[in-house]
Amino acid sequence: MDINNLYQVGVITKSKGLKGELKISFETFFLAYLEEIEGKLEHLFVKTKNDCVPYFLEKISAQSNYHIIKFEEVDTKNVAEKLRNARLLIETEKINDFLEEEENTFWNFLLGFTLMNDDVEIGKIEDIYYLDTHEIAMLHYENRELLVPLHENLIEIIDEENEIIAMALPDGLLDL
Repeated sequence: MDINNLYQVGVITKSKGLKGELKISFETFFLAYLEEIEGKLEHLFVKTKNDCVPYFLEKISAQSNYHIIKFEEVDTKNVAEKLRNARLLIETEKINDFLEEEENTFWNFLLGFTLMNDDVEIGKIEDIYYLDTHEIAMLHYENRELLVPLHENLIEIIDEENEIIAMALPDGLLDL
């Protein structure tokens, strides 16, 4: 499978137990996708240094703040450890429709918007990170990466026509 036709949905963080189970950190949007398809996911692609290979799911279960996956033919801790830190991907065609629907409900529409703070241009939003508890905008400010929480209490104005978001950032945030 061509890596260009795949979309990253998570990372294998480590093995769990002795029977080949894996602890997974999924992207937040993918958790919503899993809920929508209700257990119909058959496989995920695992990207290692040398390969991008489909692995078929035996089971997937949610824990308090992470997920556990058991792939077919990954039956020992040693085999599972070889997949540690590998990226998990899904065919883009399978998730495109879902992503387009989610784009309207998440913060993705802010990509490319100029972030303003006290009438001062901070920079253009380059990426949005979806964490379990909140969302963060990533942009470059003074030659470094800046992460800004997208919390409704901080947002003053969203001007979609001019692609501007004005925020009241907490003191010291720009200095981090």
